[in-house]
Amino acid sequence: MGASAWEYFTPYQADHEKAFRDLRQKVFDSGDYLLDTPTLPSSEEEYIEQAYSLGIYTDQDEERLRVLYRKLKEQYSKPRPETIEELIEWNAESGTHAIIDVSSFTDDPDCNDLFTAIPLSQAQLLELFETTKPTHQVILEKRSAILRLRRRSQATYVIVYEDDDPTEIFFTGFSGD
Repeated sequence: MGASAWEYFTPYQADHEKAFRDLRQKVFDSGDYLLDTPTLPSSEEEYIEQAYSLGIYTDQDEERLRVLYRKLKEQYSKPRPETIEELIEWNAESGTHAIIDVSSFTDDPDCNDLFTAIPLSQAQLLELFETTKPTHQVILEKRSAILRLRRRSQATYVIVYEDDDPTEIFFTGFSGD
């Protein structure tokens, strides 16, 4: 499928990490994320037949395919995840294609850790916006440039201003697979 870009504006809180955590929970509660639920064939035999039709499996793979089918059947018959942690475990490498994939937060603009929300530096703010207090409209105009500042599975956040007062926090990133 590939990674997906996402972005959110959330009300400003002086505790930026709390704003980040609240936003992740809000996205989870809304269901606005990918829930990896593939459609499995109705039987092991059908699953094996489909696998053989791909031309990459042989009779020597049959037991391994049966074990895999049972594992997938068990995984996807579980109830829908009830917590962010369960969702992350459920989707595993596929990710959620949402801010939920970002689990850490830092105030250090020089951080380069994966799965982390990272602020822009003062120099980046000035270079992108020609101010350290960008407005909602200016961020909308520059959101593609903001997105390109980080690697996949990282997020960028920017404090949004109106009349020199902080009003929102903008989060954007690429995640999922």
